[in-house]
Amino acid sequence: MSRGVLVWLALLLLVSPVAAADELVMSFGGDVAYPDGRAFVKKVDAERGALFRSIAPILEESDANFLNLECPLSVRPEPPATATRARWVYRCHPKRLGYLLDAGFNLFSLANNHALDQGMVGVRETLLAFGTTERTQRHFWLGLHASPVSRVLPLRLARGKAEVAIFAVAESAPKRGPVTSLAHPDLIPAIGRARRRGGIVVVSVHGGSEYVHLPSQAIVDRYRGLIDAGAHLVVGHHPHVIQGVERHGDGVILYSLGNLSFSTYGTRHREQGARLYGLLARVVIGEKALHEVELVPLWVDDTAAWRVGDQVLDPRPAEPQLLGGVFAERVLGELDRFSHAIPGVTSRLVRVGSRSFLDLGDGRGIPTGAQAKRRIAAQKRVYEAVVKRGEGPRPAREEERFDTQDDRPAILRDRYIP
Repeated sequence: MSRGVLVWLALLLLVSPVAAADELVMSFGGDVAYPDGRAFVKKVDAERGALFRSIAPILEESDANFLNLECPLSVRPEPPATATRARWVYRCHPKRLGYLLDAGFNLFSLANNHALDQGMVGVRETLLAFGTTERTQRHFWLGLHASPVSRVLPLRLARGKAEVAIFAVAESAPKRGPVTSLAHPDLIPAIGRARRRGGIVVVSVHGGSEYVHLPSQAIVDRYRGLIDAGAHLVVGHHPHVIQGVERHGDGVILYSLGNLSFSTYGTRHREQGARLYGLLARVVIGEKALHEVELVPLWVDDTAAWRVGDQVLDPRPAEPQLLGGVFAERVLGELDRFSHAIPGVTSRLVRVGSRSFLDLGDGRGIPTGAQAKRRIAAQKRVYEAVVKRGEGPRPAREEERFDTQDDRPAILRDRYIP
């Protein structure tokens, strides 16, 4: 692809109303897929970008909004490569890319285990869909290439003196192929070169074990290695559930953001004792360092109601539900627990209203005083709009008060740590 070679690109981003002159504000979401023939795709086609209305105010205040698009955009599928994977082979109609653009997303990782579900025909159609929309100059994709040989070249964003180099890779990608691999021999040197060039280095990684809230020691070591190589921020996805966060060296690792918007009916998380919490990470980026990492709790279970105390949150298929009150407290408490279950993590998460902020060292990145009060007031305004639309929690019915299953915490699967 001509512009898809992903050479160093410069993009002058719109000024965010909450960013300083030389700061970039980026929001990072997790996995998104709307496969044809799946349970809730009709709702997706009906609601389009409105699926993201509860987090729209956050997206609107960001210069760039990122997600992992876990579905080839194709109308002419090739047969699955192996019959054993037929159940999990995806195809999304290219029109659904427009829904994400409507919602404000403009950065997409295509480096994931579903990228080749429709073969090289699907790869070419996916790149064609990205290259022929009316907003070609306003969005970018990473990690998937038309050539059969992977390239390790970052996308570069800039505003004022703040610059970001972004890599997107997949843990399970073949050594040679159109998906950039975490194991690619050029990745670590490329991260080092990007760091020496200046600016902030971000690495998006699709990897880890599905429906497990604790990363394996191998993943921990590899993600920390990316920070040691020069990355300032590692953003993980693929487990479909959230995992912990940590500050390592002068960098930050978000091990898994979980799902953002999936239109499939799944039960594997229940079988493994996992919970379908999600996170939207809002990151403020300065010239030489991360200035703030804010973690926004979401509920992304398409099929199950969730009860905490005498309140119930009903499922809203394919919609990330912004959380407040006791539901936000539960997710952020679990996030803290997941984080400190990772060996060696000493990072501090500080609760400000219904969000958590990662201490970037000596209290940096934590809103305090009048700033914290303004943040909490803004959170309340956004959440009150959710409740006013009737999309927040409701009182539990009498029969629901005796069902405590949804009130149980998520299980930590520590057997994955050797």
